[in-house]
Amino acid sequence: MSELSDRRLFGLFEAAPDAMLCVTAEGRIALANAQAARLFGYRREELADQPVEMLVPEALRAVHIRHRAEYL
Repeated sequence: MSELSDRRLFGLFEAAPDAMLCVTAEGRIALANAQAARLFGYRREELADQPVEMLVPEALRAVHIRHRAEYL
């Protein structure tokens, strides 16, 4: 992908009206848009490379990990 395409894609990601995350196959947060940071009350830097389950209620984390693994 070209640098221009990358910038356009990131611009769309950032401009989305909803909170959006990009998560790696290992379940780590790779990208969070401004809406996601605002919704969850973190700075993007704090979300980067954290397990996505940190954003899931504690009672549901184990099942979320299983669902994520089955999805892949």
